[in-house]
Amino acid sequence: MFRKNELKAEIARAGMTYETLARAIGINASSLYRKINGRTDFYRYEIVKITEVLHLDDATMRRIFFAPDLRLCNITQDDSGEV
Repeated sequence: MFRKNELKAEIARAGMTYETLARAIGINASSLYRKINGRTDFYRYEIVKITEVLHLDDATMRRIFFAPDLRLCNITQDDSGEV
């Protein structure tokens, strides 16, 4: 699950626009718009470049791009409480 609003906040904190970020990571602005709006996925190299350009630490990068969607998890317990 991708956290769009957190990425948008980091872009704003860096004083960038979608256009300047797109140029900095080597893609066109329309591609970045599609990725941010969930129409297409980010490639790994794009995530790495965004992390570098926006000076994100590892925890922030993971929180934005790899947020767990707990609704998709199917964790069950047996009678002993073990998972």
